[in-house]
Amino acid sequence: LRASSIWCLAHIVGFCLNNHKEIYSSTIEPLIPTVLDVLKTDHTESQEFSFTFFYYLAEFLKKDFVKYMNDVVPLAIQTLDVDPLSHFEKQKKKNIPIDDSDDDEFEYAVPTETCDLLSAALYTLGQVAITCPQEFSQYMDKAIEIARDYTSHFYPDTRKEGYVLCVKLVKCLVMQENNGEIPKYEKGLPVSKTYSKKVEDFLYGAVYEELFTSFEDEDSVSNLQSIVEIIGDLIQDLGPAAIYKVYDKIVKMITRTLTNKTEAQKNAYEGEGEEIDTELFYAVGDLIDVLS
Repeated sequence: LRASSIWCLAHIVGFCLNNHKEIYSSTIEPLIPTVLDVLKTDHTESQEFSFTFFYYLAEFLKKDFVKYMNDVVPLAIQTLDVDPLSHFEKQKKKNIPIDDSDDDEFEYAVPTETCDLLSAALYTLGQVAITCPQEFSQYMDKAIEIARDYTSHFYPDTRKEGYVLCVKLVKCLVMQENNGEIPKYEKGLPVSKTYSKKVEDFLYGAVYEELFTSFEDEDSVSNLQSIVEIIGDLIQDLGPAAIYKVYDKIVKMITRTLTNKTEAQKNAYEGEGEEIDTELFYAVGDLIDVLS
């Protein structure tokens, strides 16, 4: 019941407040300390919906969310900064001699609600980063470490949120260096103005490497689509300075997708994994449009 109540609150914040701002101070704001307390419990579903609540709250309050940042971000990091398998119950595989020293002899019971909690913590962390970029600097190094770890998470939806967090942290770095705003840019190559070495080192040396590696290894068609959309969103927001070093790789990625040569597509055509969704090709079309 508690989890359902917070879920309702989260969606009131997410879908009603922009049109009915008067209910924030009378109805939502007095309940924020209660939702924070719930976030500190060990009830997985309640925690998930509490993170969702703060995701929407950050989106609504924008820079005014800073008053809650130091309560929410440490809890998100605490939730995420663990061995990915530590959340799950270890179960002995059948017909294997007992030897607790070798994890290869175990399989893991993966409760979906736990993965949903991790996803909620990831997308909330990303939203706070771009909502309060200057104040988020104290958490940036740890957030980058977490984002990179989760791009290889075994659960597809959680892995996708790892990709999204990486890109939001790039935007946060850019905003930190530009008075909390994403600067305007001139379209087209060659680039008229590049980003700082710090931004480029993270963007080209880490984020794109993670995205390209994941693109090659990804076995989920929907996540393949997410990677294409995320790169398109990154270019749309940050301009040619966010692509000029990897333009050829992105063209190659588009070509591989359109010719059905990715691992996820091969599996789908062989009857394994997800079916091919036309939305993937729409996403590729949108990326081509952004590049043009």
